[in-house]
Amino acid sequence: MDTGRFIQQVQDRAGLDGEMAWRVVGATLDALGRRLDPLHADAVARQLPDDLQDMLHRHPHGSARDDVDAFYGEVAALEAVDPAFAREHAQVVCQVLAEAVDDEGLRHLRADFSDGMAELFTRRPAPGESAPPAHPVAPPPPHHTLSDGRPGSTHPVSEAAPPRGHSESVARTPHPHEDTKLSSATGTTQERLHRTLGEGHPGSNRPLSGA
Repeated sequence: MDTGRFIQQVQDRAGLDGEMAWRVVGATLDALGRRLDPLHADAVARQLPDDLQDMLHRHPHGSARDDVDAFYGEVAALEAVDPAFAREHAQVVCQVLAEAVDDEGLRHLRADFSDGMAELFTRRPAPGESAPPAHPVAPPPPHHTLSDGRPGSTHPVSEAAPPRGHSESVARTPHPHEDTKLSSATGTTQERLHRTLGEGHPGSNRPLSGA
């Protein structure tokens, strides 16, 4: 990535004009160079254009504390802006720097820093990609609504099959007319129902033969 593109990326992401973008980049690389080990600073600088290398090498390396708040404070002082603005500016420059170097350069940027500083060097997701969630997404708890069935049920109402008719119904009896079919019936309907004259009239408990 050449210098012009680097500055333009910072300008667009931070919402700055060109002159301010130059100042932000210079302040951030100056403060960063003070915190990088000389070996890592040289490895990163080799992947940058000359003018950005000069900003990174402006002061002795390893002379400042590995503390993200101190880093933001130094950027604010060099920019002569409010610390809240300096924080945003520094984060943008570090992100663009992480994208300007290859994977080996990125390892050098993060090598000696604590988590607070190392996390600044995170590349922005490419178009079509999304950043991984901070925490695993847990599956939703099971629902127990009327449409899902009663609590504890593994057979929701929507999937249940109703019984085929009431007990003793035509739908549930394999041969519903078995006792009245001529092919399988024995005797007349009155004989089967015990309603012949020899057995008494309907409703009687005493047949005529015993009257």
